[in-house]
Amino acid sequence: MEYTYNIYDDIYSLMLSGKKNVEVRLLNEKSEKILVGDFITFNNLSCEGRYIKVKVTSKNIYNDVDEMLLDNDIEKIFPGSSKEELTKLLVQIFGEAAKKSKIVTFSFVVIDTN
Repeated sequence: MEYTYNIYDDIYSLMLSGKKNVEVRLLNEKSEKILVGDFITFNNLSCEGRYIKVKVTSKNIYNDVDEMLLDNDIEKIFPGSSKEELTKLLVQIFGEAAKKSKIVTFSFVVIDTN
């Protein structure tokens, strides 16, 4: 299956450089359906037509952000940030739901870019 998400330019650049290979999302109907071996196209919100297509190599579901942070290398999620900074960023992106919802991570390999 193939899925689509939107990302900001800084995330696009980190994925393109290979520094970021784990994506974090709230667990919802869409993210729950994604399986290992599926493809995700991340569209760059800042630059129409720019995208990164990845293949999901692993998927993990966590009860909360803290559990997710204990199990993952922050440098693979958002290089250069601390646990506190990443938590704050997730709240900025997903709102207060980031603190109360289950979290899913997708590890991936890039297979196509534009």
